[in-house]
Amino acid sequence: MRVGLLLVLVASWMSSALGISIEIYPPNPTVNQTVILNVLGIAGTVRYIEWYTGPDTNATNQIIRINEAGRITTGNKFFPEASLFPNGSLQISNAQRSRAGYYTVSVQAEKLLQETVLLTLSEPRTDKPLSSLAIAGIVIGVLVGIGLLIGVSLCLYKKCCASASFS
Repeated sequence: MRVGLLLVLVASWMSSALGISIEIYPPNPTVNQTVILNVLGIAGTVRYIEWYTGPDTNATNQIIRINEAGRITTGNKFFPEASLFPNGSLQISNAQRSRAGYYTVSVQAEKLLQETVLLTLSEPRTDKPLSSLAIAGIVIGVLVGIGLLIGVSLCLYKKCCASASFS
């Protein structure tokens, strides 16, 4: 019981000491996917959370803001694919290449904290993985090829040995 309480206290202390972080989900997003910039490590009562494009909190780069009452306001850099979860995480639906770049979150809770993350979007894969039937066909084809090669080699070896013994 004491060890569990100690672990909880250490975890909460580390969370407040280390600040907040942003987790990108999915970890390797592609164009046209929905991307979530998940804010982690917020401690205490939140007064507001603001999201910005770029690596700083310049008011002209504000995307969206939510206050402690849950009221959401949009900023100069708001775009229709952006939405905010009540926990302050930013969602970008149908993310396009133009949405890649730096995003900064500013959280006013026990103290003012901010964190920046670089969102990169890769192109979706156009190749399709092989089905198990296709893989089985390839394996069978390779085994038949090896069998034929061994058979031909044995026939040539026997023919060569047979003609050598008659000489």
